[in-house]
Amino acid sequence: MDRVKKFGKLSMDQKTGQGTLEVVAKRIMSDDIDLIIEVLKRYTEIQYVKLQKCFLTDDLLEKIHEHGLKGLRHLKSLYLASNMLSGKSVELLVSEYSKLSRQIINLDLRGNSLTEADAEALYNGFPNVQTLNEIQMYKYKRDLTNTEIDCHSLQMKLPEMKLIVCLVQQLGKRCHLSTLDVSNNLISAKALKVLAEGIRLVPVHEIDISYNPCTDDDLDFTGVEAMYLSIHTAKFITHLYHDGVTIPEEYTDFLECSVKVNRSLLLPPKNEDGVIKDKFFSYIFDIVEERTPPLPENIYKGLEFDYEMDRNFCRLNRVPETLVSMGEFNREFSIIRKQDERKATKHEF
Repeated sequence: MDRVKKFGKLSMDQKTGQGTLEVVAKRIMSDDIDLIIEVLKRYTEIQYVKLQKCFLTDDLLEKIHEHGLKGLRHLKSLYLASNMLSGKSVELLVSEYSKLSRQIINLDLRGNSLTEADAEALYNGFPNVQTLNEIQMYKYKRDLTNTEIDCHSLQMKLPEMKLIVCLVQQLGKRCHLSTLDVSNNLISAKALKVLAEGIRLVPVHEIDISYNPCTDDDLDFTGVEAMYLSIHTAKFITHLYHDGVTIPEEYTDFLECSVKVNRSLLLPPKNEDGVIKDKFFSYIFDIVEERTPPLPENIYKGLEFDYEMDRNFCRLNRVPETLVSMGEFNREFSIIRKQDERKATKHEF
């Protein structure tokens, strides 16, 4: 452990034997690789391995895996963010760890040289992972009460946008997620285009892309164009937040106009009675209420009404006439006998 302290951190739980190995912001040399392998061989109960910002390449990862990682019996979390890994490492991880009985539950490969295909391979290879590149996959798939994908400030790039697209497309048209927050990340024009094209068939209502380099310093507007086309064709997108994103004025006007149209077309929610209270319904209701004079107070004061039993109603609905005559037709109502001066027949419940 003393040798590891020179470039990393190794901690072990004496009761359970669980351990953590961390190497962060330190370039791993050949001697360090040998020491890491030796630690992994000796402490096979290590469950958390973090090799971040240490210039880890595909060949080095393959060496660490072959001589150390694959010997760990209960590996749960593997953090390899901000290194020099490519699709070759993705193939290694998927082939070696996706079919184990105890799969990795936390995997992080952000900040590496991964493509859309690599991201999709990771998503399909680890369907039961809890977090993938810091995206709460298990929560968004299983928690039906949650309606928001919150991925702001996670240093997300193109691979993460592809992961989000894979997630919402798997949930399908009956997706319970309605809000997508990817603000304050590293989303480029290409990444925004991937996101915009991937959500056109999924009912996500609100999207927040604020504070992202979505136009690559005003050099590429393909992502903004794709987002406008998605909003224009997918009428369920009602809000787009783009604070801090340099978008030309003509695009801004098109986007605002499209989301306004979508909001006007969106079906309003139903009330407790299951009735959709849209604008037309509310307008008619207000007009009727305005033009109908209110009834005077105590309109029935001093008036008495009598009732006559409708025997045909009792016969058709199989209601015993004795219950009606006793005023016990329904426990929630009581029949009051009153007679007015005009001898009119009237029922009051």
